[in-house]
Amino acid sequence: MAFKSKIKPNEVKDMDFKTYTATLKKEVAKAAKFGETSVVAFSNYKFACGHEGTLLLLGKYSGPLAKFYKESKLKRKKENDFAKGTCYFETDDKGSVQMSIALNDGKGKPDKLRKNGKALFKKLGMTPHIIKGELPTVDEDTQLSQEEVEHIENSADQQNDDQSLAKVAKQYEQAYKKMANHVIPLIQLKDKAVYNSKHFEVAKMAFKASASFLNKYQEAKEKAQEKFSGIHKTVQNRHKQIQKIVAKVKLELSKKAQVHGSTNDVEQVLEDVQSTIKDMRQKFQKAFNLIEKIKLAKN
Repeated sequence: MAFKSKIKPNEVKDMDFKTYTATLKKEVAKAAKFGETSVVAFSNYKFACGHEGTLLLLGKYSGPLAKFYKESKLKRKKENDFAKGTCYFETDDKGSVQMSIALNDGKGKPDKLRKNGKALFKKLGMTPHIIKGELPTVDEDTQLSQEEVEHIENSADQQNDDQSLAKVAKQYEQAYKKMANHVIPLIQLKDKAVYNSKHFEVAKMAFKASASFLNKYQEAKEKAQEKFSGIHKTVQNRHKQIQKIVAKVKLELSKKAQVHGSTNDVEQVLEDVQSTIKDMRQKFQKAFNLIEKIKLAKN
């Protein structure tokens, strides 16, 4: 089921900024429960009250929303501020919602949408990550080794043996959404990005989920393949680029490890950290046991 917006595109021109932001805030809270939805965006939209800023319209890209966007592309050639794409949501353990927008069509620019949307995002209580294109371009020479790729793909193959194609597709969507929120914005920052082991795991899980879906799709019956053909095309188009993103994050973490005096690769660094934590826990437990023995001896 797709998220259905209550904001009608052909009526937004009559809305003042205050009414729009109040309505959109409710829309975002509902849309977040769906995980993702289509979005049409304008960076220089003039509201009925005269305020000019970012406009976001969420919902399934069909019918009135698709018609509104197509008409706007013709009417707003002077502004060149229109774009459409996908809006991803992720809710953390505390209930806070993070929104990411990946634009895949139009002339609208992420920087302009962010800059002109400051008043809007302040009202929403969040500032979304906005990127141009579904996935950022990663250098061609950044890649995983063949052994690493085979290990991930074989692991994905074994894991999905007892799962349906629908479930594997859902796992992929969740993994990709998480990467869209946590990793892709860092790729966009380029040299300013600061990575940690969590980013590596999130990217690797997205690649594993992608491999899992492609593998399961090949094994599925024709009827199931027809049902998921659209998702299959999307996953296939993204697969190699996700692999490069995993390699990019691993490379950056390796550089970070070397700066701190280690020549090990990132997996070894992560293992060392886990080993240190385990050792500290054991020492703490021994100290605790010793204190208990001293207490008993005194009594």
